[in-house]
Amino acid sequence: MSSRYNEIKKSYCNLYCAGSPLVLSAYALLQDTETHTVILQVKMKSVAKKEISAVILEIEARDIIGKPLKGIPEYQFLDLSVSRDAEFGTSSAIILPDATTRDVTISCSSVVFSDGTAWSSDPNTSWKSIPTEKPLSDIFDDPEVLDYFIAENGSDCCCEPALYPDLELWQCAAGHLNTTEEKECHCCGRPFFHISVSDYVQRKKEYEEKNAAKAEAERLETEKRTQAQKARTKKCLRIGALSVFTAALIIMIVLSAVLWIPLKKAQSLYDAGEYEAALSAAEKIPGSNARQLSESCSARIEEIRLEKEAQEKAERETAVLDRAQAFYDEGLYPDAVEALQGFSSQPIDQLRDDCKKAIDAQFLSDLERAFVYRFKLANDDRSYKECVEAELDILEKYSEYSGLFYSSIIQQNAEKYIDGCRSELAGILPDDQTNEEYLKGNAARWEALYYLCENSDLFSDNEYFRAFTLVGHAFDEFNYGSSKARWDKASQCYTVPYTNSTPYTINTILEYSVYRENRLVFSGKTAVTMKPGETVNIPMEHLSDYLNARSASITTGWDLSIGDCQFFDSNGSRLLPNEVSEA
Repeated sequence: MSSRYNEIKKSYCNLYCAGSPLVLSAYALLQDTETHTVILQVKMKSVAKKEISAVILEIEARDIIGKPLKGIPEYQFLDLSVSRDAEFGTSSAIILPDATTRDVTISCSSVVFSDGTAWSSDPNTSWKSIPTEKPLSDIFDDPEVLDYFIAENGSDCCCEPALYPDLELWQCAAGHLNTTEEKECHCCGRPFFHISVSDYVQRKKEYEEKNAAKAEAERLETEKRTQAQKARTKKCLRIGALSVFTAALIIMIVLSAVLWIPLKKAQSLYDAGEYEAALSAAEKIPGSNARQLSESCSARIEEIRLEKEAQEKAERETAVLDRAQAFYDEGLYPDAVEALQGFSSQPIDQLRDDCKKAIDAQFLSDLERAFVYRFKLANDDRSYKECVEAELDILEKYSEYSGLFYSSIIQQNAEKYIDGCRSELAGILPDDQTNEEYLKGNAARWEALYYLCENSDLFSDNEYFRAFTLVGHAFDEFNYGSSKARWDKASQCYTVPYTNSTPYTINTILEYSVYRENRLVFSGKTAVTMKPGETVNIPMEHLSDYLNARSASITTGWDLSIGDCQFFDSNGSRLLPNEVSEA
């Protein structure tokens, strides 16, 4: 863990409620030592038969003495593709509203599946911890009985099967969770069963006794055959010792010519490592010894083939990994991802993820550079076309990076931002005039910037442009008739100085009602007194009132746009844009 984050609390809660598609496996509370915010990470595991595409959590927060604090009624995990038994959630950092939070209670209110169906929790149903599984070594005191149990039931058995009726769950001997509707484990296929240690001790004893009896019977049968053979041999010797001697001599000559000499040659080839030649020779020789030699040759030939294939595969993967690593070291991350295409191993998958994360960081860096450079050109009174083209020159290449981003949120908003720039460029008319297409593209840019600021490190080291983005998006939202939520969010840190330029003092009560698409958006009264040339700091949560008044043409001499905004932090210090240079 980075030294930037201090761990406040970690809990392996393993929470579940009956019928839920997922298990809340664990959570951790972290403190950001730079921003002094408290971050929550949640680890979840799917137990649903269908693929999960979205999850909504309810988070209740408490301070160090258990006093309730402001939590998060609905936190959404979107754009998921989670199959059964997969774990997820830890890559999302949830910023809690109150930095004094020291404990949380987490529950899942809704789950949406990829087929469009959804599950919602019963508010009256509580989330309970799934009991810890009991290892087999805690059940069987005798290691030999444990070995017999594993030999009979499978090497993947690791724990005692458990039934949780109140949770409508059961756990198989291999540790997989199943619903009570499933008669057999969805993963290993075993049904639920109870372990009786005494039963397995008795079964092991019976098994050993059976094997001992079988071995004794085989020994007696062998001894019987041996005695019978001795009797027959003795009888034959008595009948014709001379005939036996003659026959034996003939047999030795035949065996030497037909079996022993060829078999010895085949064995010599095998010992010399010439397995193909040894196999060819042994297949032509009758008898069990030759057959065993043939089997040994075939086994060694197959071992050599598999070793060669494994070596070739390892060499190919090493070459691919070296080539991709060289691209990575040179900063050619798309080339590195392309080089890894079609290959998978732990180091290859790790390098692929590192490349995609580097592409995310590279895009955010280029976006900051492009945005600030466009800001500089605009302040230098350059044309709309020059500003947009300068930004596209930096960002256009990312339109070909589909599938190369690690974060789906960054990829979606990168595409939206670039498409917005293109729409802006297409909507610029002669004499630096613009049409509706430009406005739509501009709106898409502000929206993409807003979501990137919310879900990434964009402008994390540049508070001025972060404020500029929040207020700019709020202006755009207002122009298209949205709710006041963006102003409320922006009001946490920033104020806007407003200057009266009219040649008289305004002292009046403004009454206004603003409708958009036959829907009442804002209504109210605002009292304001201003002298000529006077500047009033308007908190962001009230800025919409003044904008409505201006929009409804109730006052004169007031004109405000994003370019007029100055930004101040909570201590009243003015924020200035960072020094910018040409891209």
